[in-house]
Amino acid sequence: MMRDDRWIATTHYLHRRPFIAAAGRIWKLLLTLLTGVSIVILPASAAADPPVTAATFTSDGRGVIVGSQAGLRLYSWPVMIEQSRMETQLENIHHVAFAPNGERLLIAGGIPAELGEIEIYNWPDRSRQKTIQAHSDVVYEGVWSTDGTTVVTASADGYCKVIDADTGQVRSQFAGHSRAVVTVNFLDAEHCISGSVDQTIRIWKASDGSLLRTLNNHVDSINALSNPPNGAEQIEGIVSISEDRTVRLWQPRIGRLVKFARLTSPPRSVVWSGDGRSLYIATSNGMLQSVDLATMKSMAQVMTTVGRIHELLLDSSRLRLFVGGQNGFQAINVSDLSPVNTN
Repeated sequence: MMRDDRWIATTHYLHRRPFIAAAGRIWKLLLTLLTGVSIVILPASAAADPPVTAATFTSDGRGVIVGSQAGLRLYSWPVMIEQSRMETQLENIHHVAFAPNGERLLIAGGIPAELGEIEIYNWPDRSRQKTIQAHSDVVYEGVWSTDGTTVVTASADGYCKVIDADTGQVRSQFAGHSRAVVTVNFLDAEHCISGSVDQTIRIWKASDGSLLRTLNNHVDSINALSNPPNGAEQIEGIVSISEDRTVRLWQPRIGRLVKFARLTSPPRSVVWSGDGRSLYIATSNGMLQSVDLATMKSMAQVMTTVGRIHELLLDSSRLRLFVGGQNGFQAINVSDLSPVNTN
């Protein structure tokens, strides 16, 4: 079974909702027959919101867009007050991302085992520019190229595609993974890197989808890949996290594993610090921790209130983190993390 937690969150919520509703209707009928009194049963959605499965800061840094199976909502940032709800036709949302110039917003998702789509909206007027049906299963990630002309996708159908953001045409396709692809990124204008439930990381040419290299040190599903932040281009590397409870630093162009660390719980999401010297890692047990990149040791940590974590964002200018997961979301100051005794 697919181990990606965003898929689990989606299917659990979608299948739970009609079951609870059907059970409620049966109880209502029985009670009406027995007592002659009609009762009102609240819908399941009133009991709890579905897990947060996508999030991104707005291009001006004054808001955060939060996605779930309940749709998209815009909150103010860093004080998170709901501002509005946003239009989308996607039934399931797995990723949201702004183009580098901040003028377009990408939303990725679809219907499990049926359809994978990305929507592109103009920003800030929120008019839908294009809907692109590119996959036969949900799209887990859609990442912009640095020039904002193309998008690379990762899908549960096992394929990655490089898509022209203006025309919606598929420029190339990568078919090297044997199972669902959950994460993807551009290494540069000519190369892409992807991670899959098949436990491998693949590097391939964006122009034609040809495989260049396979990294296979992980022994369980890849959960995320993360490039160094802008301004830290001197760092030659990329970070991967996996269900095998490891975080690994690679030199992907030569296929070299530089170093790794093993955590106590599977890491779900990772972001680099602004200076590129450390990582913030969110895990399945709800823990948020910072890891020093030089030593790969956990330096500080805090237990969040969101349960199993799906999304992690860093506002490096405010030293503040957004954490989203099974039980909602919260904002955490970097200073709130407590030092870990490494003796």
